[in-house]
Amino acid sequence: MNRTVWLLVRAIRVLLVCGLLIGTRPAPAQPQKQSRPKEIWIGDIFTDDDSLSYGGYVLQKLHRKVSYDYPRKTQTPSTRIDVSYAVLKRRGKSLAKFDDHIYFGMGNDTRFGLISILGDSAKQVVISQDVPRGGTQWVVTLSPHPRVIFDGPRWSVGREGDDMGITDFDADGIYEITVPITDFYALQDKMSISQIPLPEIVFRYARGKRKYLPANPRFQNYLLGELSPTDDRLSSNDPLELRSAVLKKLLTYIYVGRERSAWDFYDRAYKLDDRLEIKRRVKSILHREPVYKFIYNRAGSRR
Repeated sequence: MNRTVWLLVRAIRVLLVCGLLIGTRPAPAQPQKQSRPKEIWIGDIFTDDDSLSYGGYVLQKLHRKVSYDYPRKTQTPSTRIDVSYAVLKRRGKSLAKFDDHIYFGMGNDTRFGLISILGDSAKQVVISQDVPRGGTQWVVTLSPHPRVIFDGPRWSVGREGDDMGITDFDADGIYEITVPITDFYALQDKMSISQIPLPEIVFRYARGKRKYLPANPRFQNYLLGELSPTDDRLSSNDPLELRSAVLKKLLTYIYVGRERSAWDFYDRAYKLDDRLEIKRRVKSILHREPVYKFIYNRAGSRR
């Protein structure tokens, strides 16, 4: 085939593809639907069994008695209550204890289960110790040796086990972990407990360190997208609703690494008489909080 014929054939092919030879235009490309990130419902993971075996390891739920002091205002005397915790064993030997001393007047709940979140077939153990509106979680990899890869108590994060999210936001096959911070319950004298913001913290697996670390700045599009673009509470005459809405947006911006913008927003939006008190109290909580220290690389952050 000489060059002239080859060029003619190539031109015909191009015209056919473009639809020009048959008097039609090529069909417009259909926009690709953005698939939802893969998610694991943690409620499907936890078992009600008192023991769990995997790869030669046994995780057991054990019980002990502790002395519980009821709030002084209830005028209820101290009593002994039954609480639960978890122990990891191998060949009858205890290797690790999972107990963050979380309990209330009726005890607590300890649950665990198997999950696979690191992009391979190996399973990890997820453990939750919780009470109503409180709790913390651990994730432990067992192969080749037990290692805590997510440590809720270390970061002072977590609530009830069902509030823990397992989602692959960046579609790399390794799941992120989302848990709330409950430190701002300290503001319950300023609003009802249901109105207190619980900032969501996204933990991403750091391969080099072989553990999960806070990563809100990396996922700020998702976290800021969770804020309502038109939150009517920001113009509410109800001081409780206004306080709740402003603090939710403030804390979301702070934890994604945009602290200056966060406080600029607060100064514009929060017009209540206690604005200086609330600012002082929020900053006091933040400065003790290990996730905040890590994100802003402050002294004392936990690596």
